[in-house]
Formats: sequence, C-alpha cells, structure tokens
Amino acid sequence: MLTHRPNDQRLLASMLARMSSSVGDLSNYLPDWAKTALPMLLDNPEDETRSATLRCIGELRDGSRLDRILQILREDSYYPARGYAANALGELGATVAVEPLIVALSDDESKWVREKAARALGRLKAPQALQPLFEAATSDQEDKRVREEAIEALGELGDKAAIPALIEVVSSPGYQCGDHYCKIRR
Repeated sequence: MLTHRPNDQRLLASMLARMSSSVGDLSNYLPDWAKTALPMLLDNPEDETRSATLRCIGELRDGSRLDRILQILREDSYYPARGYAANALGELGATVAVEPLIVALSDDESKWVREKAARALGRLKAPQALQPLFEAATSDQEDKRVREEAIEALGELGDKAAIPALIEVVSSPGYQCGDHYCKIRR
C-alpha cells in the first residue's frame, strides 16, 4: 500500500509529525495500519520523511527497527535524521545504543545531534557515559546547549561520581545546575 507510493509515505510521515506536535501521545490516535506502516518509512530516501518518521517512532516507543535506527544515527548524511535517531534511541530505552550515542556525543559534526545524544544518554542512565558527558559539560570548545544537555544528563545518571563534574560546572560563570546536583545527592 505505502511501499509503492513515495508521496503517500511523505504525506503519512508529515501528518504524523504534525499530530505528535499537537496531540502528544500518538499511540492513542493512530490506527493500527499506520503503526504498522511507520517503520517502513525509515527506508524512505527523502531526508525529511526519515526525520519525521524517527520523531514518531520515538514517541510511539516502537523498537521494531532498532538496527535501522542505529544505522541512521551512525551513517545518515542528514543531521536532523541523526538527531531524531538519537532521541528515539533514548526514548526506546535502547541500552545497545550507549556506545553509538557516546560516539555521536563526542564526534558528530552537528551540535544538535550532540545535544540529542547527551539527552539520550541521560535517559538511558548509562554509567559508561559519565566521562564523555563530563567532557562535554566542561569543554570550552563545546556549544552551550550541548554543555547544558550534558549537565542535565549527568544529573539523570543519578551517579554520585558525577558530583565533581557538576560542582566544576556550577563554579563556571553562567551555568545554573543546582537542581542536577540535588538529584544526585538524594
């Protein structure tokens, strides 16, 4: 049905992305056929269709194409697709994605992708992400939003080993992360 008509795929992905922005939880509104068709759209050659699809897959918590989502994070040339892939992996709780997310946090050329990777690592509460998150949070070379997401992710880890990193950032001018410090202290 949707496999032979790229315009239908684009329309479905666009419609779902708009719905997710306005209604929140898509799972209450989507018919079963749309939930079934959605993972197919990850193979669509159009950048925006893949991005919209990844956004919806994360919200629906559909991990049926986890390998493809990881591939998009690692290899897609379109940075919004990589960013939405990182976000989806965090929302899916995909612990197999920790290492690829660490690589994205450290090496991706897009600050938006690095920001989404930091957020996903926080959601996954991955202890092995502590050092890369610390480096992103304290780097003078890193974008401010990436640093803020890394700080937030350190707090999400709930690991007392993150306290020194948060204290260092607290002492930096312009950053307020007392809330994250308190999360860990509890």
